[in-house]
Amino acid sequence: MKYFLIAFILAFHADTGPVTVYVSGEMRKIMQQGDLSATIDLDSLKNFKHLFGLGVAENLQGEIVLLDGNAHVTKPQGDSLLNAETFNVKASLLVYCQVDSWTAETINNSIPSLEALQTFVEQKRDEYHLDPDEPFPFLITATKDRIDYHVIDWEKNTVHTPANHKKFAKSGLLNNEEITLIGFYSDRHQGIFTHHNSNVHIHMYGHRSKIAGHTDEVQLTAPFELRLPPGS
Repeated sequence: MKYFLIAFILAFHADTGPVTVYVSGEMRKIMQQGDLSATIDLDSLKNFKHLFGLGVAENLQGEIVLLDGNAHVTKPQGDSLLNAETFNVKASLLVYCQVDSWTAETINNSIPSLEALQTFVEQKRDEYHLDPDEPFPFLITATKDRIDYHVIDWEKNTVHTPANHKKFAKSGLLNNEEITLIGFYSDRHQGIFTHHNSNVHIHMYGHRSKIAGHTDEVQLTAPFELRLPPGS
């Protein structure tokens, strides 16, 4: 597994496996310093094969989900959400990787919360012998679900702080819709691509609604599918 922050990014790496996780931008700069500027143009990634990832659009104006080479972007438009499949967007924060093949497993246990999902993913990391020192992506596909999400809609010329981060977010709920969760796990990168009190950053994509959003809470009812990158 490898981990890099390049270009506008801090650099870390380890030659321990087949998947490289890239991060453009830094969570703490957004949350603590109010730096909402773009760090990467998605157009520079459109030739990546089997591209997966998540992010937030420039100036915190929308959410990004990357699924197998497709870029799904949801942005606010008045009281509605505008969904598009496009690489014509810049991101303040983007976590992404190229995964040519996944290990898939059907899960027959329900997951009642985001906290429980984090614990579950950590257990699967150990079960599949993924490097505990390195971040890794995971995918979940479900149809019996409840997903609470938000799409950030930052008001221009407003100073961003941790206290008001969700003030301008549009919250929503997806219920019993086919969804894909794209997430990245690490217990060593708080403030870089996860919040300081979490080991996961997860976005969701609704296949019927076409909404890409930041996952705030989850309830997954069995069965659902988990996909992880190849282990050691």
